[in-house]
Amino acid sequence: MAGTNVTVALANIDPINLNIGSVLCFPGEAVPLAVVFTARIIVFDIAVPITAGTSVGRLLYPRTTAT
Repeated sequence: MAGTNVTVALANIDPINLNIGSVLCFPGEAVPLAVVFTARIIVFDIAVPITAGTSVGRLLYPRTTAT
């Protein structure tokens, strides 16, 4: 279900090979890449409207917690 989080324990995997957005699958059963996809994007409180055909980027950053 969208927005659901899970905790997964992996054995014999070097964490250096995992990144935010990594996809886990069985060996030999890689998830096929898409050439085209459709997305429904909802944005709030933006300075410049995003209109059809506008090129946009996405910023990914790791979440950090105070220690």
